Amino acid sequence: MGRDLREGVRPIETFRMERSPELEAKNIARELCSKKMVSLLIKVSDQSILDRVVKALIREGVSIFAADNKEDIVILYLTRRDKKGCSELVSSL
Repeated sequence: MGRDLREGVRPIETFRMERSPELEAKNIARELCSKKMVSLLIKVSDQSILDRVVKALIREGVSIFAADNKEDIVILYLTRRDKKGCSELVSSL
């Protein structure tokens, strides 16, 4: 994915939320079956959008372990709670 920036630290992949939260959450959950963590950038015009995204991610077994925001952009750092369901997600490609 990238070269080591310093010992033990590697860049993580970044996704932008462009379609429906439910569809994107499923894609991110699938991606997390093969990656340790990803970050998700969301342009938030109101709180209900962020709520929908978070609920969709949690339903797909994704954990949010950190978040950051700057003006109307929210960055969520994501990982999977466990690998349960990964074989079904990967085989549905």
